[in-house]
Amino acid sequence: MPKKRITLQHIEKNANRIEYSYYIEGDWEKAFRQENRYFIEYGRDISWCPDSVAVIPFLGNFLPVSWVFDAEIVIPEIDGDFLRSIDEIKRGYQVMYPALEFRGSLCYGQVCENKIAQGTNRSLLFFSGGVDAVSSMLSVLGDTPTLMTLWGSDLYLKDEQGWQVVQESVQQTAERFCLPYTFVKTSFRSVLNEPFLTEAIAKPQHENWWHGFQHGLAIITHAAPFAFLENIRQIYLASTDSVKSKEVYTCASHPTIDNQVRFCGCRTLHEGFEKSRSDKIRQICSFSARTGTPLPLRVCWVTRTGSNCCICEKCMRTLYAILAEGYNPEDFGFSLTPELYQKHLQMLQNGEVRIPVLFWKDIIQKFSSQPQLQANYPAAAWLVQKYPQFASRNPFYQTSVCRPVSVSQMTEKLEKQKLVLFKSPLNIETREKAFQSVGMNTGNQVFAAALNKLLHPDVISWQQYQDGIYDLSPAQAVITTDLIWIHPKSDFDYLYNRLQKIQKPFIPISIGLQSSRFDPGFRLNHSSLKTLAAMQERAVLGVRGEYTASILEKHGIQNLRVIGCPSMYWFQNPDFQFESKNSSVQHALCNFRTFYGTLSRAERHFLTYCANRNLPMIEQTSFSLAPESVNDPACYQYLKKWLDRKTRIYFDTDSWRESLRGYDFMLGARFHGNVIALWEGIPALFLLTDSRTQELTQFFHLPSLRMEEFDRTQPMEFYLEKADYTAFNRSYQRLYENFCEFLRENCLPSP
Repeated sequence: MPKKRITLQHIEKNANRIEYSYYIEGDWEKAFRQENRYFIEYGRDISWCPDSVAVIPFLGNFLPVSWVFDAEIVIPEIDGDFLRSIDEIKRGYQVMYPALEFRGSLCYGQVCENKIAQGTNRSLLFFSGGVDAVSSMLSVLGDTPTLMTLWGSDLYLKDEQGWQVVQESVQQTAERFCLPYTFVKTSFRSVLNEPFLTEAIAKPQHENWWHGFQHGLAIITHAAPFAFLENIRQIYLASTDSVKSKEVYTCASHPTIDNQVRFCGCRTLHEGFEKSRSDKIRQICSFSARTGTPLPLRVCWVTRTGSNCCICEKCMRTLYAILAEGYNPEDFGFSLTPELYQKHLQMLQNGEVRIPVLFWKDIIQKFSSQPQLQANYPAAAWLVQKYPQFASRNPFYQTSVCRPVSVSQMTEKLEKQKLVLFKSPLNIETREKAFQSVGMNTGNQVFAAALNKLLHPDVISWQQYQDGIYDLSPAQAVITTDLIWIHPKSDFDYLYNRLQKIQKPFIPISIGLQSSRFDPGFRLNHSSLKTLAAMQERAVLGVRGEYTASILEKHGIQNLRVIGCPSMYWFQNPDFQFESKNSSVQHALCNFRTFYGTLSRAERHFLTYCANRNLPMIEQTSFSLAPESVNDPACYQYLKKWLDRKTRIYFDTDSWRESLRGYDFMLGARFHGNVIALWEGIPALFLLTDSRTQELTQFFHLPSLRMEEFDRTQPMEFYLEKADYTAFNRSYQRLYENFCEFLRENCLPSP
C-alpha cells in the first residue's frame, strides 16, 4: 500500500495572490477536494514573501489532517519559528482528543530564520464582527490592531453579496475606531472534504471537522505572510470557549493550541479566554451605551448573507443575552418586531429551534431575576418556566448587573449648591515642597485648572475641613482626582475613610490604571476595590479610558462612564476643531516621561535628537537624569549638559502657557505637557511609553507614535506631518457630549 503523502510542488506568488500546487498519494485521498485550487488573496502585494513563510498557511490547514491519518507532508522549506512550534501545537490536539493518535510526519528541506524588523510592536486581530471578535477588539484597542477578515471562513466564496455586506460592516467598524483593516480571500475550506472528515474523524469525537479540528490553526496561519511583510509582532484570535465553563468542550481554537503558534518572531494570543459569553456581551453593551458608539454584531451562520436572521439558535442566544443585560438588541444589528418575538415563543414550544441549555443557563438565570423582562418577552418567561433549575437562587445577579443607584436617584436637585475639591495649597518655599503640593507632577496643575474652569468647585485642603474652617454641609458633592494613578499596590484607605466620614457623593474624575502595557490580568487590590465599590453606590464614576473600564468591570465596578481627561474639554465648545497651520517647524519644544529607571534605546535616541537641536525641555517631575539610567558615560554627560541648560519647570498653568507662546510644535511623552500646548494652538505629537498616555490618546484619537518607532534620522517636519488631528476633530463633538452626559448623570452643571 503506497504511503499516505501530500507533496507541495510549487508556491506561485503573483502580486497579492498565493497559489499552492500539490499532489496527494495514498488511501486518504477522500479527505481532499483536489478539483479545487488552494489559493489565498491578500489586501496587499505579497510577491516578495519568502516561500518559507508563504508555506505556513498551507501547513496550518493540512497538518491536522496528516496527523489523524498518520500521513507525511513534504515541503521544500519552512520558517524556523513555526517548525519549532509544531510539536507543541500537536500536543495541544493530543490532550484535547486522548482517544485519537496524532502521528504523521513533516519532511522539509531548508529551515529559514525569518524575523520581522526590530523595534516594532504592531498587532493584528482576526475580526469576523461576532461577539467574540468585537469583545477582543475592545480589549486590545490600545494596541491599535489591524483587523483581518477572511472571506471563505464562515461565508462561502460564491456569496459575493453577503461578502459585500461584511466588508462594509468591518470597514465602518475599523474607521469608527481609527483602526487599520485588511481583507483576505481564501479557498482553504473548499480544498478539504469536510463531510468526509467529519464522518470519519470528528463525529466519533462528538464534533465536526471545522469546529473541532480545523479553524483555529488554519485561520491563524493565514496571517503569516501579511505579518512578516507588515512587521506585526502580536496576533490575537478571539476565544470561543471560556475558562469559566464548567463543562469540558472540544474546540480547534483553544489556548493550548493557539498560544503555541508562532512564526517569524510573531506570537499568537488566544484572547478573552477569561470571559464568558455573557461577560463579553455585557462588555460590548456597556461600551456602546457609555460611548454612544454603534457596535453591530454579525453572529448568524444560517443565512450566510452577512446579516442576522434573528430566528436561528445563535441569533436568538445573542439577542436574548443582550436583553438579559438590559439593552435593546436592535441597537446591535438585530431587526426585530413584536411578531418576531412571538415567533420565537412558537418555535421554542414546537421544538423548531433546539437550544443547547448549557449555553443558555446564564441567560435563563438572569431572566429569572427580572419579572418585567418576562412580562415583556414571552420567550423569556417560557425559558424560565421550562428550566427552573437555572433560576437565580441568590442575589448576586441583582447586585452585580443592575446599575448601582446614581446620584440623580439618591439626591434632590441641588444644582445651585457647591462642589468641593480637596487639594493641597501650592507651597513654593522649596522645590521639594512645591512638588509635594502638586502631587509630585506639575501636570496635575493642568488637570486641576481644567476642573476649576469647567466645574468651579470650592478648592480646600483636607486640613481646612478637619479644622472646621470650611462648612461642607451645603456642598452637593466632592470631586476627587485621587484615583488617576492606580497600581496593584495602591493604598486608598485614607480616601475610603473620608467616604465613611462624609456621607456625600464622591465623584472621581478620570480613574486610571498605571501600567507599562495593557495587561488584561491587572488586579485591583482590596484597598482600591473597596474604595471604588463604595463610590459607585453614590455616583457614576468617571474613567480615563476603555482599558481601565474593562478592568474595573471585571472586578464588578460597573457604574461608570469613560470620559478621558477634563483637560481636553478646556475649550468648552463641542464644535471645537484643532487646526495646524504650520508646514514647517521653526521653534519646537519637547517633554519626556519621568527620568526613572533605565532608558530604552529608542528613548536615548529621542533625547539625543532633542539635545542635538537644543530644544527646550518642559519637565514635570523632580527626578533628574542619572548615570545608571543611560549606561553610557559620554551620552549621559551630553544629555545632562543639555538638560541643565534647557530644562523648564512651571508650578502654575498661566506661566506655563505664556512660556509656550511663539513656539510651533511640541514633541513628547507627557500627556498634559502636550495638552497645554494644544490650549495655545500648538500642534503636539504624543509619544507613547505607558498605558496611561496610550489609553488617553486612543480615547481622544490624538496623533501618537510608539516611542520604539521613533526614528532619529527623520527631520522635525516628518513628525509635524504625523501630528494629524483629523480623527480627533471627527470625534470631538461626540466625546464632548459624552462628558456633558457624565456631568448630568451626577447632577453636575454642564460647561
